[in-house]
Amino acid sequence: MRTLHGNTPGGIRPPPHRPPQRGWPRRSPGHSRLLLLLLLTAGLAGCGGQSGAGAAATRTSPAVVGLDGVLGAFDRARAALLASGDAVTRAAAALDDADAACAQGDRSGARAPRARARAAVRPARTATTRLPAQVAAYRTAVDRLSAAAGGVRGLAEGQRQALADVVTAGRAEAQAYDAVAAATRRGWPSYSALDRAESTWLERSTAGWYRDRQEAANAYAVLVTDRRAALETARAGLQRADAERGPALQRVRTAVGAADSALGLTPKR
Repeated sequence: MRTLHGNTPGGIRPPPHRPPQRGWPRRSPGHSRLLLLLLLTAGLAGCGGQSGAGAAATRTSPAVVGLDGVLGAFDRARAALLASGDAVTRAAAALDDADAACAQGDRSGARAPRARARAAVRPARTATTRLPAQVAAYRTAVDRLSAAAGGVRGLAEGQRQALADVVTAGRAEAQAYDAVAAATRRGWPSYSALDRAESTWLERSTAGWYRDRQEAANAYAVLVTDRRAALETARAGLQRADAERGPALQRVRTAVGAADSALGLTPKR
């Protein structure tokens, strides 16, 4: 993801160009392998402690069939939540890049950043409405996963603890996404206003409203100056929430990897 730049309106002179791609780490969705992990684990327990490829090939037990829906729901809930968080921060970053370009008063230079911003805003709008419900759904899925993992018989204590660690990490991740949802609720209206201002400026610039680049830069400053303070607050809140979700996401990945090792499974790379 790109940096959410701390731009200032610039007043009479446009601010200097700020290079993109700094500050916000690029993250993959990090979909869980827990469905496979626990299905194989339950298969091991139902087959008297078999391990490795033989256990994976063993006929599925009734207990595994019963876990399938719960574990699939966990995986889907987490994937949807991570995707929405990424959509919001990616759109905010793209809008900030376009903001920096528009502030230069250069219509040609602003077209590509604005195209990227428009493409990023569409999924972000959907994500902003879904995030609270997705956090709740993920938390419910983690609780159900905890109950399902506790019901698996035949595990060594270390294996059971590894699964408990996944649940603990998942609950912390849900809490981190509470903060993302709250920052989005407070901050997205400012980014939505920025999107409209950028679009208005580019339309006017394309239509020949401004005599030169300096006049265009000044006109953009007029469009955004009144909203700049609120935007800075929104940016800071989203950056803080994004920084906090990063370690939580990594803890889930680490816990799942440790559970793989404890159960003698080869992670799918």
